[in-house]
Amino acid sequence: MMTINAFGKELKFKNKELELTYKLSKEQGYRVHTSIAQAKDVITYFYIDNGISYGYVEARYSGVSYSTCHKPKKYIGSGYSITGLNNIDVASIEKINETLKHYTISRDGRYKVNAERQTFSEFSEKEFIKFEEI
Repeated sequence: MMTINAFGKELKFKNKELELTYKLSKEQGYRVHTSIAQAKDVITYFYIDNGISYGYVEARYSGVSYSTCHKPKKYIGSGYSITGLNNIDVASIEKINETLKHYTISRDGRYKVNAERQTFSEFSEKEFIKFEEI
């Protein structure tokens, strides 16, 4: 497993799929951010940032889980899981790119709610957690 230097220490990825997802994201030219809240010097999640929108990836058992991210709204929260069966997936450029898409959601077919994009910078400015690019 590779190590990443962040927050003044060496961090390892929780599993191989998360590490591969990180590498694929960087190969696509995306910025990747994680927080200092990583337990036991292990990276368990990170955000993928293309400068317009951002997505979230988290280690799950031996795989990963992908989610979109958007400005919070009353009926639609702040993101959608786009992970496959049992909420576990493998590293995939297609899934990485899907986390960065823009969605308009229809709940029960009655109304549509615009899942408004925000940049990672807008998100991280509001958080009390410190993030660092890895």
